[in-house]
Amino acid sequence: MSDIIHLLPESLANQIAAGEVIQRPASVVKELLENAIDAGADEIKLIIKDAGRTLIQVIDNGLGMSETDARMSFERHATSKISKSEDLFAIKTRGFRGEALASIAAIATVELKTRKESDELGVHIQIGASELKKQERVQCPVGSNFIVRDLFFNVPARRKFLKKNQTEINHIITELQRVALVNENISFSFIKNDELVYDWFKANLKQRIAQVIKKNSVQGLIPLAIDTEIVKISGFITKPEFARKTLTDQFFFVNGRFMRHPYFHKAIQIAFQNLISPDLQASYFVYFELNPSEIDVNIHPTKTEIKFSEAQAIFQILMVSTKEALGKYNIMPSIDFDQKGNWGIESPKDGQAIIMPEVEYNSNYNPFDKEPNFEEKNHHQSVNKSPQNWELLYQDFEKNVDGENGKEQVSTFSSKLYEDEAETSMTNNQSFWQLKKDYILTSVKSGLMLIHRRRGFERILFDDYLQDLEANNLSNQQLLYPEEIELSSKELKLLEHHNSILGHIGFDCSFASNRMIINGLPQGISVSEIPFLLDELFIALENGIENLSEIVNNKLANVLAKAGSYGKSKYMSELEMQDLSAKLFSSTSPNFTHDGKKIIKILSLDEIRNFFK
Repeated sequence: MSDIIHLLPESLANQIAAGEVIQRPASVVKELLENAIDAGADEIKLIIKDAGRTLIQVIDNGLGMSETDARMSFERHATSKISKSEDLFAIKTRGFRGEALASIAAIATVELKTRKESDELGVHIQIGASELKKQERVQCPVGSNFIVRDLFFNVPARRKFLKKNQTEINHIITELQRVALVNENISFSFIKNDELVYDWFKANLKQRIAQVIKKNSVQGLIPLAIDTEIVKISGFITKPEFARKTLTDQFFFVNGRFMRHPYFHKAIQIAFQNLISPDLQASYFVYFELNPSEIDVNIHPTKTEIKFSEAQAIFQILMVSTKEALGKYNIMPSIDFDQKGNWGIESPKDGQAIIMPEVEYNSNYNPFDKEPNFEEKNHHQSVNKSPQNWELLYQDFEKNVDGENGKEQVSTFSSKLYEDEAETSMTNNQSFWQLKKDYILTSVKSGLMLIHRRRGFERILFDDYLQDLEANNLSNQQLLYPEEIELSSKELKLLEHHNSILGHIGFDCSFASNRMIINGLPQGISVSEIPFLLDELFIALENGIENLSEIVNNKLANVLAKAGSYGKSKYMSELEMQDLSAKLFSSTSPNFTHDGKKIIKILSLDEIRNFFK
């Protein structure tokens, strides 16, 4: 039998390696940006066409490369970052494996023009599918210019799995944000289809966050700073009122490298516990600095998953420093032990005698005497005088006037209290009570009914909105003064792309460079509820709702209903509670919201009786 094991061809081996490193156009952008940063560039330009399918170009003013280095950079595992095994545990740069350029060249056509400052001429190299096509000396500026064309041209199966252009652009923007947020001393520009999208100048960290995310969110930033022997933590967290439902604007960086770390994310969640609703997420920009030997960045090809040797200790430090930052800015209650004053306790002055408090008591009182003496009686009566006309308290206690015949009847507890009633219907002339703004209580024939106030509103609004959407007659309310909302570029492009859906649900809006201008809102939505409504819309639109009209209407009605019920937290009059209850029981499903959450709970008489046994 002949031998069956053989070495893979170089081009095929590179394609397999590319499958780990290059998953989509954003992966190419990440690798090229990190190479530019490692080259010492302080100006980087990113040019994209057709969401990266046609063109990805990164131009930097870094050190550049010699002709030999330029050619060697496309070989597998060729790197300038490490030379011995010990260097793996002291990595401070980004692209240290030497796989990126070889992987990109295996599944695309790549051109490189680069020149060092000491060289008069630069070099132009062209490689396609791991094969060298051209190498020549050319005139070019100092730095490097990488041009990647026709991504996945020789791997059609991979190209077929790319998402829509807007989705791929969003991934590219995310990678650019991650790089820019940790390199505020570098200016970045982003050109998409010959249109300048971003032009971020050099700035401090807070200014860079304002450039990358959005300006109005910077007002809610709280600085985070702690320096220990294990780790140095800096950055910003946002105030609880800026928490959102989406998971955007949450960034961890370690030694200048973006990372994902669910364990550390949990530490911040715990610090925000009881400050924000469980379904909301606080934004944060947290930077860790520690000895490179204490982390392992080599556990994943994309280097976004990093292992820490002191993870538990860093978890505690992060949680405590976040709580401390919230406490410093009076976000959560704290005790100031440096406070001047006496905490309301008066200390005696020098030389002043301490007077013990006097307690009045009867020394002649004997609790075992059956007949207290006259003095004791007078003492107790003087201390505890019986109220005058006390018998009036019990007047008519056992009497009830029948409204029909005017006869007085002896009234004990109604026997109906102990009757087993199966009905849960409402009774006439019903009384309602509100508990902590969140719950409405009322009696029914079978016991006590609790209504979740906000979910009740949500159910009513959902039915109304769904009916209007299906009839295509959802009207809007024009605002007296237009409302301007600042958005991140990702959010702005998402809403612009689905502008027809916004008009369908009652929005009258336009878009400027970095903001959304709202002239009209859907009926029932107030200006204060716009941020919540936009958060719900982002979640729905990112998941895709353009499949079927029925699904669209259901999802949009759900979004509008949640936003409309969000601002209903108030104490209600009994008439308002009665109106809510009547509308709820005339809805299609009074017991549950559209997404299946319970609205009504009945405490039966049996449950109440068992509770008091």
